[in-house]
Amino acid sequence: MPPSFRSFPSPGSLASQAGSTLRRFPFVMACAAVSSFAAIRAIDAVVNPEPHWRLLAAATLGLPLLTALAVTAERRPGFPAQLGAALFGVAILAAFYAAWPRWTDPQRGFHYVQLSLAFHLSAAVLPFAGRPLHRAFWQYNRRLLERFLVAAVFAAVIFFGLALALASLDKLLGFDIEPQAYGRVWAMAAFVIATWIFLAGVPADVAALEGDAEYPRLLEILAQRILVPLVSLYIIILMVYLVRVVATRAWPSGWIGWLVSALGVTGTLVLLLVQPMAGGRAQGWIARFARVYWLAVIPAVVMLWLAVRQRVVQYGITEARYAVIVLSVWLFAMAVFYSLRRSADLRVIPASLALLALGTVAGPWSAYPVSFRSQYGRLQAMLTANGMLANGTLRPPARPVPNIDRREIAAAVSYLIDRQGRPAVSAWFAAAGVRVDHAMAAAGPGDPGARVARAIGVPAPGFSLAQGDFHAVDTGALDVAGYDVLIRRILPRATAGDTGYLAVFDTAARAVRVQHGEQVLLTLPLDPALDAAASDTTRRASDPIVVRGRDGGWDAVLRITGLVGTDSTGRFRDVSGPILLRKIR
Repeated sequence: MPPSFRSFPSPGSLASQAGSTLRRFPFVMACAAVSSFAAIRAIDAVVNPEPHWRLLAAATLGLPLLTALAVTAERRPGFPAQLGAALFGVAILAAFYAAWPRWTDPQRGFHYVQLSLAFHLSAAVLPFAGRPLHRAFWQYNRRLLERFLVAAVFAAVIFFGLALALASLDKLLGFDIEPQAYGRVWAMAAFVIATWIFLAGVPADVAALEGDAEYPRLLEILAQRILVPLVSLYIIILMVYLVRVVATRAWPSGWIGWLVSALGVTGTLVLLLVQPMAGGRAQGWIARFARVYWLAVIPAVVMLWLAVRQRVVQYGITEARYAVIVLSVWLFAMAVFYSLRRSADLRVIPASLALLALGTVAGPWSAYPVSFRSQYGRLQAMLTANGMLANGTLRPPARPVPNIDRREIAAAVSYLIDRQGRPAVSAWFAAAGVRVDHAMAAAGPGDPGARVARAIGVPAPGFSLAQGDFHAVDTGALDVAGYDVLIRRILPRATAGDTGYLAVFDTAARAVRVQHGEQVLLTLPLDPALDAAASDTTRRASDPIVVRGRDGGWDAVLRITGLVGTDSTGRFRDVSGPILLRKIR
C-alpha cells in the first residue's frame, strides 16, 4: 500500500482526535455550539432577531478568548486551573452580554470589533507571557494561521457540498427545502465544524516549538518578493508627498490616512513574517529594512496627524477619527521604540495592540465618551453663536441661521441621536417643548437630525458643495421652446478640430465656456449661482441649479444636475447638465 494511504487517518483515529479536542477545549466548543444555535435562530426569526444577534455576538467573542485562556492555563496542568480560566472568560462574556442593551447599534459594532481584535491578539501572545520563547511564538502563530486556513477550506467544502445536496433534493426529487435550511447548514459548518477542525491543530506543547527551525519557502517568497517591494513603494510615495507638502506648505490630504494605514499594516506584517530569518543569512537586509521602515513611519504619522487635526477642527471627533488618532499614536510609539531598540522583541507589537484595544473599550477616555463630548460641544457652540442657547435653555433663533450652521447643527444632532441615543439631546429639546421622537417622524426634507432641528426653527440645510458630490433629481423633461441649440454634455476640455456647438468646463475659472468650434460664444461663471443656491432657504437640496448668461448676442441657460467635488473647501472638478442656447435676434 502506498505511504500516502497508510498515513491517512482511519475513521477511528479521526473520532479519537475529535474526542481529545473536545476534552481539551470543552468551553470553546460550547461557545461554537451556542454561536451556531444563535445564528440559526436569527436566520429563522420572523419578528425580532435582536436577542439572537446579542447571543451570537457574545458567543463568537468567546471563541478566541476561551481558546487563549485554555492554552495559557495548560502551563499549570490540572482541572482547577483550566476551570478557573474558563470561568474567568465566561464572566467577561456575561458582562458583554449584559451591557449590550445599553448600547446603540453603532456602539455595539465598535465595541465588538475592539474586543474581537483584543481577544484574537491575546490568543497569539498570552500563552507566551513571561516566557522568552521567541521562535516558539512565531512557529505557534504560523501553525494557528495555517490551521485557520485549513479549517476555512474544509468548512467551505462541507457547506457547499451539503448545499448542493439540498438543492438536488429540492429540484430533482421534489422535496420542499425551505431557503433557511441553507443558512442553518452554513451556521453549523462555520461555527461548529470549522472551530473543531481549527482546535484540533492547536499545538499542545508550545515550549517544544522553540527548537523548530522550519520556515516555509512560500512565506519567504511572499515576504521578500511581494510585501517588501510593496512597502518600499509606499515609503517612496509618502516621502515624495512629504517633500511636496513642505514645498507647497499645503495641508496633507485626508486620503493620506489610507496610505499610512496600508504602510503600517503591511510593514508590520513583513517584520513579523521575516522574524525567523533575522538570525540567518538574511539578517543584514532585514535589519536595514526594519530601520528604514520605522524611520519612515515617523514623518508619515506626523502628516496623518496634520490631516486629522484639520478635520477635527472643522467637524469635531467621531469614533472613526478617534480610532485613527489612537492607532496612529500607537504606530508612532512603536516606530520610536523600535528605532531606539532595534533588537527588541516583536511580541511587543501584538501585545501592546491588544492592551490598547482593551484599554479603550470603556471609560471616559474611550471612543464614545470622547466623541460625545466633542460633538456635544460643537452643537452647543453653534446653538449659542446663533442665539438659540442661553443658560442651558434652548429657544428658536432670533435671526436667520446661516446655511453652513444649519448643515452642521443638523449633522451634529443626527450624530448624537444615531451614535449616543435620543436621550443625548432630548433634555435640550424637551425644555423647548419639542419631543425628539415626534420630530424625527415628521415629514419633510432632510435626515432625522434636520427634522429635529427644524422643530425649533432651524430650516433644513440648502445646497452646499461642502457636503460632497451634488446630484439633482432628474425630472426627465426639458422645455426647449424658444431656444435654438441643446447641448447635452459638458466636456472636461476642448480638443483641436472640434466643430459644432460644445460646452467646456474651465476648472481654474470655475466657469463653463459655450463655443462654436474654437470660437467662444459666451462664458457662464458658476460661483454666483452656487452661492445663491446655498443661501436660498426655500429650495430643496436636490433641485437643479440654474445658471443664466447673456453675452455677444447669445443667451444661454445651464441646468446643473451634477457636481463632482474634490474636497470640503468647495472646489470641484466636473459639472454636468444640459445647456439651452439661442441667438438674440
